[in-house]
Amino acid sequence: MAKIAKKDQYQLYDEALCIYKKFNEHVEAVKVLIENLKNIKAATEFAEKTNKPEVWTEIGKAQLD
Repeated sequence: MAKIAKKDQYQLYDEALCIYKKFNEHVEAVKVLIENLKNIKAATEFAEKTNKPEVWTEIGKAQLD
């Protein structure tokens, strides 16, 4: 469902983010924040809350890009 919501034709990024958070898909949630919503600050805050290494990895990749 979240994959469909984040497609460019629908642009339901906030909804996709909520779905990923609800089902503890932290990496996918942070990818939505970074790639679709273009919000590194919110992604960093989310990483601080979850404190998962794989989430921090995505933040690091985004900052390098």
